[in-house]
Amino acid sequence: MKYTITLFTLAASVLSAPVAQSSYDDYGSYNNIPAPAVENPPAPAAGYGSYGDYNNVPAPAGGYATYGAYKRDVEKEVKA
Repeated sequence: MKYTITLFTLAASVLSAPVAQSSYDDYGSYNNIPAPAVENPPAPAAGYGSYGDYNNVPAPAGGYATYGAYKRDVEKEVKA
């Protein structure tokens, strides 16, 4: 009896599931629909500028630390 109810429930759920559409032919044609106009904003008055000189980048304000110092700081945070 349980097996019959299980099969019936499974069959009902399969039959009630939506059927996948096999093609896009039913969606119609979009040939007569005009594309929206694209309006790009004007460029800034002063131009876009430049990215600067990346060959001469200043060091960070606090300077560069060593890996050992960083590792000790992390170990302090973990122990705290």
